Amino acid sequence: MSCTPLVDLATIAENYGQMTGVLAGFAFAALVLILAPGSGSTRTPSWSAGASLTLLSALIALIVTTLLYSLLAGEDMEAARARAATVELIDGLAFGLAVVALFQGVAVLMRRAGVDPVAARAARVAGVVVFPALAMYFVAQGAADTEAMRAAFRGEPCVAAIPPLGAGLTVALGLVLAVSLTSRVQAVMAAYAERCRVWAPILVILASGVAALVAGDLGTRSPTLLLSPRALDVFLAVSALLLGAVGLMFSASGATAPDADIIEDFPKEPAIPRRR
Repeated sequence: MSCTPLVDLATIAENYGQMTGVLAGFAFAALVLILAPGSGSTRTPSWSAGASLTLLSALIALIVTTLLYSLLAGEDMEAARARAATVELIDGLAFGLAVVALFQGVAVLMRRAGVDPVAARAARVAGVVVFPALAMYFVAQGAADTEAMRAAFRGEPCVAAIPPLGAGLTVALGLVLAVSLTSRVQAVMAAYAERCRVWAPILVILASGVAALVAGDLGTRSPTLLLSPRALDVFLAVSALLLGAVGLMFSASGATAPDADIIEDFPKEPAIPRRR
């Protein structure tokens, strides 16, 4: 079905596929750098542990996303635009999770390298707050394409507009994740740092695999496939919960007990008995 006011999803998917491929190369290079002999340290702060697993999850998610966008780029926008708008939602969520994991890995590497604390803090805020909220915003934009196609099926003007639920979830997600970085909340999250350091990347990998299966199945359905309004609301809610869970776990994985890094980086010297 023709819907000229809307963008060409196939062209955008092709560009996104190229970008995710480049980002996957960066994640692979960073992972190789960590695993190279002599690049590690026997005295690594606990906060920086798990960098390899986080970057591995980003690499896997980006490879999957590149494949998904390549498939979406082959859709016929005249005959199967409705199906492309549906698959766009799945691809966008997988892409958002991949970028969040990638920036979390960058934040960990910056902390390990001992760079400017302001830069390390900025990277941490980007991975925990900014990019999860942006990912939710772009998923909501994909929902706008679905609503536009629904209007086109009814013979109404197909103008894309972000659903109020998507906009509300984006704001709520950003606020919750921003609060999670406050000192009081971080002190509570420090008790769960080790578990979240492992399970956050695993959740990204699992979600990417599920997204690949779902998008592959939807790609074989009717060209007029379109999510119902209720199904679209459920998808937006699930996307917010998933991005929020990953963001909160990455926030917890970077939390440390008071003076934890200082104690580990600068161990106490053994006491020397005084001579009387």
